[in-house]
Amino acid sequence: MALLAPALAATAGPGAQGALAQVLPHDDPPTASAGPEQSYARLPLSFVRDGGTFTARTAAGTVTLRHGEAVVVPQHGERTGTPVVMGLAGAAQVAPQVQQRLPGVLNDLRGDDPSAWRTDVPTFGRVRYAEVYPGVDLDYHGTTGTLEYDFRLAPGADPDRIAVDFHGAALRLTRTGALVVGTGADRIRQAAPVAFQPSPDGRDAVPARFTLDGDRVGFSLGAHDPSRALVIDPLVLSYATLLGGAGDDRVADIAVDATGAAYLSGWTDSDAFPTTGGAYDTSRSGLDAIVTKLNPAGTALVYSTLLGGSGTDFADTVAVDSSGSAYVAGQTQSIGSAPSRFPTTAGAYTTASGDAGFGDAFVTRLNPAGNGLTYSAVFGGSDQEEVRAIALDPSGAAYAGGYTASTGNASTTFPSSPGAYQLTPRGTSRDGFVVKLDASGARAYATYLGGQSQDEVNGIDVDPQGHAYVTGFAYGSTSDTFPTTSATRFAPVEDNGVDAYLSRLSADGSTLEYSTGIGTDGNGSANNGSDFGYAVAVGPSEGTAYITGTSLTGSGPNGDFPLKHPYEGRNGSCCYGQDLFVAEFDTTRSGDASLVYSTLIGGGGAEGGTAIDVDSTGAAYVGGVVASESQPGDPYDTTPDELGGGAGRGRAFVTKVVQSGSGNAGLGFSTTLQGTSYLDGLGGLVYDETAGAVHVGGTSRSGSLLTTPGAFQTAGAGDRDGFAATVTVGTTPPDTTAPDTTITSGPAAGSTLTGASVSFGFSATESSTFECAYDGGGFAACGTPSPGLSGSDTRTLANGSHTFAVRARDAAANADPTPATRTFTVAVAVPPPPAPPADTTPPDTVITQAPPARVRVKRKATVSVGFTSTEPGSRFTCRVDGGPAQPCVSGAAFRLGRGQHTITVTAVDAAGNADPAPASVRVTVKKKRPRPGAGGGGRG
Repeated sequence: MALLAPALAATAGPGAQGALAQVLPHDDPPTASAGPEQSYARLPLSFVRDGGTFTARTAAGTVTLRHGEAVVVPQHGERTGTPVVMGLAGAAQVAPQVQQRLPGVLNDLRGDDPSAWRTDVPTFGRVRYAEVYPGVDLDYHGTTGTLEYDFRLAPGADPDRIAVDFHGAALRLTRTGALVVGTGADRIRQAAPVAFQPSPDGRDAVPARFTLDGDRVGFSLGAHDPSRALVIDPLVLSYATLLGGAGDDRVADIAVDATGAAYLSGWTDSDAFPTTGGAYDTSRSGLDAIVTKLNPAGTALVYSTLLGGSGTDFADTVAVDSSGSAYVAGQTQSIGSAPSRFPTTAGAYTTASGDAGFGDAFVTRLNPAGNGLTYSAVFGGSDQEEVRAIALDPSGAAYAGGYTASTGNASTTFPSSPGAYQLTPRGTSRDGFVVKLDASGARAYATYLGGQSQDEVNGIDVDPQGHAYVTGFAYGSTSDTFPTTSATRFAPVEDNGVDAYLSRLSADGSTLEYSTGIGTDGNGSANNGSDFGYAVAVGPSEGTAYITGTSLTGSGPNGDFPLKHPYEGRNGSCCYGQDLFVAEFDTTRSGDASLVYSTLIGGGGAEGGTAIDVDSTGAAYVGGVVASESQPGDPYDTTPDELGGGAGRGRAFVTKVVQSGSGNAGLGFSTTLQGTSYLDGLGGLVYDETAGAVHVGGTSRSGSLLTTPGAFQTAGAGDRDGFAATVTVGTTPPDTTAPDTTITSGPAAGSTLTGASVSFGFSATESSTFECAYDGGGFAACGTPSPGLSGSDTRTLANGSHTFAVRARDAAANADPTPATRTFTVAVAVPPPPAPPADTTPPDTVITQAPPARVRVKRKATVSVGFTSTEPGSRFTCRVDGGPAQPCVSGAAFRLGRGQHTITVTAVDAAGNADPAPASVRVTVKKKRPRPGAGGGGRG
């Protein structure tokens, strides 16, 4: 049964990002059959456990399960609605059980005290209350913004026992049988119930309808078989998503890793900002920076991390390395003492702030799980600093570009590094800066970049050799121009306005290798002659770079934007002729030859480019904001109705700019994102060449972004909401639907086998290869190597309990996320062990004590012999002079007469093996010589 709160968006996994909206080129609306969109409908509701309470919080409300009740609190912008409490009359009080662990986790890294951080907070997709009535289980779960409560009845259970109380809420039934709970903006609608009985062929429908008795709801069922299980499950409407809570929530940038997972950075001031599981921790202190990772399919959040301190914190930009570590940067105003300040790490660059309350720049590297800091640096001077863009080189070094207003005396200025290109500020307003941090967060170099007026770095990229390319804007005149290299400037020399620029630094930051301004003649006007660079991307050829931004073109003879091989060069008719510009440079050349092409693109209103990426062919993908009305030839075919009227309104766009064979710039495609009117900005753009898709992220105030079925949130909950979208640029949408796997033959669940050989058969819902696992081990290929609809696997297993699992993987590499499993026991009778092999090795006999070789006695001598064997437990036989062998023991005595004698000792082991080479000793017995003078006298 599903309980739907108004626009109540299901939080999936960690964080606040919704499923990616799919937008096709040329404004073709997405269709329900588009491949990736179908997976978004499986986005589950996430619960976070606190003791016996489970809570899911989203941008539009909170769902709490406690004491056997479900409490839904709607959220309407900044107003909290009337809670709706649902309970069961006469139900048993039972402890809840979690049924489904979700992959997403929540991380809260706010403050500079790691002991107070909360990481890897788990989320759950299903909670069960078993036996609330005899034979009746109650399951809470949800998808695409719905809270569902399903009654699952065992055979023989009585459905008439079920009684749902909505405490203090007005109830009514519609003509279609739907249940409406509450009134006004707080009302919750449940579609008419659906009941069925599972069967081998699927499910057998059972007629069902709601019944009302005051504030109590029951169910009236039609004919069914009471001896079979029964499920009561009403249907509901689903909806899609933006990212945001009740306040100001923005997506500033987006990055994509090699797997296609998206990383979004931004900030929030919403109490209801949808973190993983929702209710674990929605407390905040000022604006908090956010970093959210979505899985490649956009169907689940991998993690969402809040980052900041007690003040205001912005995550302006994000990049990701090959290990999946996200690097985020921006500005923090959480300055002070621990634990309320922005989190930092030992050894990172200049973590001690000199800020007087305006804000410092920060660069933070998260670990791949998003639940800890590899490093975090905060740096600045006495005034304001902010990182506007970040880029990474292959070694993991981070390049941060932004601006500093700390241009006072040496003790309070931005901390540059010895040997850097520009050690001190040239003006008293703002200067740009570039900072390089190595993979550990230590400073490699830090340099100012600016003239004597206001200059800022807005975009940065880096080539494989470590050259940093930056763009931004610079106020200039003949006396305080932005630094350029010799004979390279595409802007009027006497420019009193603002110019965009492109600059390239050497790998060690010591040299300005290329720098040029590009723009129009300001003629002293505050509105005309202003050109702003916002984003830069390194091209596929060495030394090439592309920039985009906004040009407020002038009208005089020297005021036109410098065009070369342009697509379009006309000015608009409003907003001071504001058009976006795109330009390609070859920084290995100088002068005019270094400008490959430059073009303006726009309609009759205002356009601006805010993000850019480049593919391997040199085509540029540009994103930004357009506020032009439709006119012939306008690539942004918008209308006043779509714009909604009013100053500052616009729509996000994505445009592909290519060079034709003649060298002129042209449009590969151009599209606006439907429903993004009243847009604040498109912050980030990444082109995925493998997928043929452009990923974008930004901020909308319209609340009407065209989203896809099953997305996280369809309507903006506050003043501003972040959004993410994927624009497919002429390729077939990837297959993200995994096959289902079924075990078709083999041991029954719980069975005991008397044979060690086990065979299973299995099948898939589409042509697939199969992977098997036994007893929790890793999955490995099984069945036949070629794809098919079925397969089999045979193994020989040891005695004991075993679990077999099999999953299908389709041609698009989608693996069944819920493999089929079977648990069984092998109990094969064990035969007695074979007799040990017969012992045929004889022992060796060793004499340990031998008698003297010669013995003199009067008549007979008694001698003893000591002996042993190389095999313990052996017995011995002894013989004298070839006589019969007699049993003997070591130390045996032998009485010998006069003459030569041989004593032979033979060891015999327990197996009866006798030493074939017995040990022997020889003894000679002689008559004892009389002593001199002794005897019977002599002759007389």
